[in-house]
Amino acid sequence: FIPHNGARMPCTDWSAVSDEKERFDPAQFAADSEVPEALRKLLADGTLPAEIRLDAAGRWLYQQAPVAHPRVVALFHRSLERTAQGNWLLRVGRYAYPVVVEDTGRFVVRLRKSKGRWLMGLSDGSDEPFDPAAVQTDGQTFFGTVVHVDQLARFIDPAMLTLAELFEARNQQFGVAIDSGWWPLLPRS
Repeated sequence: FIPHNGARMPCTDWSAVSDEKERFDPAQFAADSEVPEALRKLLADGTLPAEIRLDAAGRWLYQQAPVAHPRVVALFHRSLERTAQGNWLLRVGRYAYPVVVEDTGRFVVRLRKSKGRWLMGLSDGSDEPFDPAAVQTDGQTFFGTVVHVDQLARFIDPAMLTLAELFEARNQQFGVAIDSGWWPLLPRS
């Protein structure tokens, strides 16, 4: 992490990372006013932090190695924020650190009915209302909308298995069928 006082941490040669879907753009972070000033200065000076990545399946990686400790993974999911310019940061207390996010920063890990309403359990430990009319797909992956941050959350197991049980075909189109209603799947926006 980069503390606000500008202390330096291990660095990565990001130019050597060529097989990844997304790459870190230090200039984009350095120009983002929501990124702490100390981090922006380091990036503008050419100091590149070690890579922390959230892959498309919801796995955290540090310098391409999996982050395995469950408490660290939970902390990372809870601490992930997106700036208005689209940059992702881990913010823990007074520390901030850039993150490469391959697809989305939110994941649906549980889908369940509770007290008569459907809820999505998110990777950050929170619950969001499930809106079957807002399920989107790119043909391979399915997403729900996290209303409080207006972002898509990718369904991963076991939530994906629960969602698949709700799929129903009508008029040559798939949709979500729950509580006597049916909503067609939307293309990913």
